[in-house]
Formats: sequence, C-alpha cells, structure tokens
Amino acid sequence: MACAERLASEGADVVLVARDEGLLADAAEVIGRGTEFYAVDLTQPDATESTIAAIVEQHGRVDILVSAIGLYEGVDSVLDAGDEVWDRHVEPCLHVPRRAMLATIPGMCTNGGGAIVVISTNSIGFTYPPLAHYSALKLALSHFTRNVGREFASQGVRANVVCPGGIRSERVDVMFAALREQLATDDAGVTEHLNETFNRQLTWSDRLAETSEVADLVTFLSSDRARYINGAWIPIDGGSSFR
Repeated sequence: MACAERLASEGADVVLVARDEGLLADAAEVIGRGTEFYAVDLTQPDATESTIAAIVEQHGRVDILVSAIGLYEGVDSVLDAGDEVWDRHVEPCLHVPRRAMLATIPGMCTNGGGAIVVISTNSIGFTYPPLAHYSALKLALSHFTRNVGREFASQGVRANVVCPGGIRSERVDVMFAALREQLATDDAGVTEHLNETFNRQLTWSDRLAETSEVADLVTFLSSDRARYINGAWIPIDGGSSFR
C-alpha cells in the first residue's frame, strides 16, 4: 500500500490488484483520488491477463507496472522444500509478475514507453538455505526483468528490480513485539537477533527499512527522474553482503 500511496501523491492514477477485497477497499479509501481496485486471485489461469485487459479498457493505457506479489514461507532445510513447496511459490514469485509484464509491454511500446518495477529480495544475492526456493524464484524473476529492460529499451520501456532486505511491515511489527518480550530487548536488539539468524547478511544497520523508504525508491524508478536507469537491481537494505 505504501507504494500506491506514494505514487498517488505524485499524481498517478492508481489501480490496486490483490485477493482481499476488504483490504483493497480500505486501501483505496486511504489513498483517495478515485483509486480503483480489482479483487482477483492472480494465481488462477488467465487472471493476470484478463485483469490487465480490463484496466486498459477502463483507462486506455498502463504507464507504470509495480509488481509486489510474492509468497514467503521458510523451511528448516533445503531437504524440506519438496515439489509442493516449490509449486506453491512458483506462481506468485515468478509466473504472475512475468505474465503481468508480458501483458503490459505491448501497450507500453505502442504508447511510447513505460516503467516496470519489480519487488524482489536481497536474498537473491546471498545464501540462506531455509529460503533457497524463494530466493531462487526471485532470482529468476529478477533476471527475466533485466532481459525485459534490455529487449524493449529502444521502445521506451524501462524495467528495474528493487531488492529489499527486512521491511517493517505490520506482520513484522507483530513479530518484533513478540521478540522484544521474548528477548527482553529493544528494536535494535531484535534486529541484531535477526541478523544472527540470517548469518549476518540481512543488514549492516541497526534497524529494518520502513515501507515508506521502499515506496520512495519505487516511485523514483517509476518516474521520469529515473529515465536513464534500466535493468538495474537496486538493494534497499541499509547495506549488506548483497552483490
């Protein structure tokens, strides 16, 4: 929601797409400016293509595509990530954003260009076995996005990847509260604990990113201010071993 709010604040006409109609309605009300939404499970066959077609029919064009869909479920070991784990992750982490790009690129080319921003993860740049399946699929998505940027650059389409580390979302805030009590420490202590859990690869900072900071980067990459940035993988993690 932070990305949508930030884009709307700069004048973008925002259309939200997700599964939860209630959350979408609340978000659209907060954002204002006539924000529209589609309550759709994009992992279903043809859902991505038909939704984008409906948006284009309503608005005439899509100039900016921000893909933030994903599924994040860790396992104890790579040995525990069987086919069912990979199958559950492959649609939201790879195929849905890939389909969204394929559905929007032709119109962007016809209209003189556009900006695609894909939310990936900084774990594509280091090893953490409990998330090997998630990171591998996000790496594939990131590489595909870079290829999109290369192929369609001459037609004015830019495609960039944002690679966040830990982000202070509502779900993470609940986890932080529990860990503060469990560890008898403050937020900096919780961040240090998480860094140890992630083999000191999560961040060099003593805090996680705020959603507004990620939204600022996404909005910049979506704007003409970033018109010469294309095919980039940009970490936003307070510094890490990402490379």
